[in-house]
Amino acid sequence: MQASSSRPVPIALAVYATDAVGATKEVVHSTGAYSDAPTGVVTGLFRLTPSPTGYIVIPSTYHPTIHAPFTLVAHADQPFTLAALT
Repeated sequence: MQASSSRPVPIALAVYATDAVGATKEVVHSTGAYSDAPTGVVTGLFRLTPSPTGYIVIPSTYHPTIHAPFTLVAHADQPFTLAALT
């Protein structure tokens, strides 16, 4: 994930398993500590087990009052769907 900002914004990304109503459960993978690297953050390779309730990807900034647009890039060896939560 990379923040699209003129100045570095500390960012991180976490992937959560969800329950039957879509609430987050445990973190299944993350980028770890927040980083303000201009290239963004990377999770490294990991595998998600197919789940009927799915997963939620949550990008965040270190400072909760700072919002920044971002680009999320995902690669997979199987088809998957990404949808924005509203």
